[in-house]
Amino acid sequence: HMSVGSFFAFSAALFMLYDPIRRLSNLYNKAQDAIMANIRMLELLATKPMIIDGEHKLQETIESLAFENVSLDYDNHRALANFSFQFKKGNLYALVGESGAGKSSLVNLIVRFYDPTQGKITINDKQLAHYTLASLHAKIAYVTQHILIFNDTIAANIAYGKPIDEAKIKQALIKSHAIEFVSKLPDGINTVLTQGGTNLSGGQKQRIALARALYKEPDILILDEATSALDNTSQKLIQNVLEELKADMITIAVAHRLSSVIHADSLLVFASGHLMCHGKHQQLEQSCPEYQRLLGVS
Repeated sequence: HMSVGSFFAFSAALFMLYDPIRRLSNLYNKAQDAIMANIRMLELLATKPMIIDGEHKLQETIESLAFENVSLDYDNHRALANFSFQFKKGNLYALVGESGAGKSSLVNLIVRFYDPTQGKITINDKQLAHYTLASLHAKIAYVTQHILIFNDTIAANIAYGKPIDEAKIKQALIKSHAIEFVSKLPDGINTVLTQGGTNLSGGQKQRIALARALYKEPDILILDEATSALDNTSQKLIQNVLEELKADMITIAVAHRLSSVIHADSLLVFASGHLMCHGKHQQLEQSCPEYQRLLGVS
């Protein structure tokens, strides 16, 4: 039998044990979380990259970009099938087709976000995969419809992490037809933009993005739906800019709105991952059923 004093002593001892036991329990739970996190971290570190960096630096000017029977699969879905085409410097190419037709998949292959499931991609008759990713990306400028504008000067936004060369920035602004509105700002290229570029119009942001791309002096310029959100005046201005610049590079424009690319040197019409036809607007208007259908839709 336990005396009253012993009972209260035992109860006090139990209460004193509660807090250390609770702490031990919490430590155990944290240890389990740490173990699982370590397992996931080791799995991540053990993952081998699917895109292997090449060994050679791409230093020469890109004169041609060729695809030979190229296909791309995402898991079990074929996004691009048996695509063969050669892009040449000095021309403006437009990729047209409905969503999921294969346009973005082709762009992903050019910048090596993916490697082809089958087929061969070459730059100046040399395998694309032989070049280092850094040297390849240095030769490519990619402009999307979603423009990132930072809370910094126009000059810094155009240089985009590179050293600021004012003469080169002004040249990029002239080429992109952005100098007209930038020169009217109180501080010119040193004007500070708000986050997201809320103090610029859509057309002005697009021209700043184009100036940023041209600041790289790329050999390949890719515009992915870059004019889709612009009014007709701004869209016409961007079209004129591309026409003026195309002699110096390979220009590839991805578009849903056919009116923005009908003046391209060659339109590539995609459907369900296949290149259905290619050629100039007038030619396709007469001979390509898929292009005729897209014209009716747009």
